[in-house]
Amino acid sequence: MSFSYLRRYELTQRHRPQIMVDFRRHDPESGRAVSPMTARANVVVDSGTDVTLLPERYAGGLGIDDITALDEEPIFGISGEITCYGRVHLDAYLCGNWVDVPVYFYRSDKRVGLLGRAGAFDALQIAFVNRRWLLYLSPVSGT
Repeated sequence: MSFSYLRRYELTQRHRPQIMVDFRRHDPESGRAVSPMTARANVVVDSGTDVTLLPERYAGGLGIDDITALDEEPIFGISGEITCYGRVHLDAYLCGNWVDVPVYFYRSDKRVGLLGRAGAFDALQIAFVNRRWLLYLSPVSGT
């Protein structure tokens, strides 16, 4: 197995397996981008999260002016329940490919989102090397 991306990290509040990801809106029916607008977000690669979660500050850059106009849904996680908005399908640029991922937005002043399993983990080979605090990523062959 070969990996095209390598990131060293430390397991602290500030240093987790994080990557920068470009997101763009697309039409789920056709799979085509609906806007040239993109947002670059710092996300933690989180194998314990079902879907991708982004702080609301990224919504405007994707042409979503009011997240409260989206469907509201409670999401439960390690830090308890948070109110999320969306289930918007976005493209995430991962290891040289645009990948369809479902995304929820949440109100927070946090600057880091979570890259969840849905869509993203189907398109990637991911390895976490605990003792050396390394994250390896590459596209699944054929994507």
